[in-house]
Amino acid sequence: MPMLPSDLDSAWRSSLQQRANQAPDQPRVPLFLGLAEIGSVASTLMERLSTQGLAIELLNVVLKNDQLGARWCLEGEPTLALERLALALKTAGLVGAWRGELLSVMNPVGRCIGAIERGVTRLLGIPVHCVHLVGVVDGVGTWVQQRSMVKAEGPGLWDTLMGGTVPFGESPKAAFQRELWEEAGLEMENLCALKSRGRIRVAHPLGNDDGLSYCVDYIDCHVASLAAEVVPVNRDGEVIQFGLLPPPILADWLINDLFTIEAASVLLQVQGFAS
Repeated sequence: MPMLPSDLDSAWRSSLQQRANQAPDQPRVPLFLGLAEIGSVASTLMERLSTQGLAIELLNVVLKNDQLGARWCLEGEPTLALERLALALKTAGLVGAWRGELLSVMNPVGRCIGAIERGVTRLLGIPVHCVHLVGVVDGVGTWVQQRSMVKAEGPGLWDTLMGGTVPFGESPKAAFQRELWEEAGLEMENLCALKSRGRIRVAHPLGNDDGLSYCVDYIDCHVASLAAEVVPVNRDGEVIQFGLLPPPILADWLINDLFTIEAASVLLQVQGFAS
């Protein structure tokens, strides 16, 4: 069953693609860990740290400007250097929510070279690995969830049936299974014809901290069919409600931007494979 009408407004599709690949609100300087580029920082971020009385040189962060261009370079043992910078950002009051959860820091070829507190990844423009599931009831519609109002990003907006990050030290498969249970109360045996629909990149400013943060997500997209009697139940308190939307309603909610940019992009990615 097609998730969306084939005539879903092309102008909206084009607008979504632009919103899912936005430039930062302010200039950013590449952030390196040793010789590997791992993210970026707003040009004013280090100044903000300095105004809080934190000596940049004590963080082993050096501003270099040579044939490779201007860039901030973290030096020393990777995870220790990342932890030191994260704690400095927290001390300066620049971290919205300290999660106590580590995410992987990857080099440009996708090898993990360190770990950092999840709450600072947006400030440092560090890409985050995510997994999403689109759940479809054949002949009926698509399951979606409304995000909790206390979510740091996209509170109250609608999302795919399940979506979450892959923590440091956990495989994408394990993260998928864990998030499936925590967010939707489902087990793998509840999913029929589970299929991977590729990986997409979504990048955009968050717009809630003077342009300091920049969201970069790499999302593994999946789709599966659910039996009509299977009903998702949230178990981690991060979902307000679920809805089973027929294609016309799903399209209407997408066009009216009731979904996060990430969820809308995943839905269109999955639909692109299905059509």
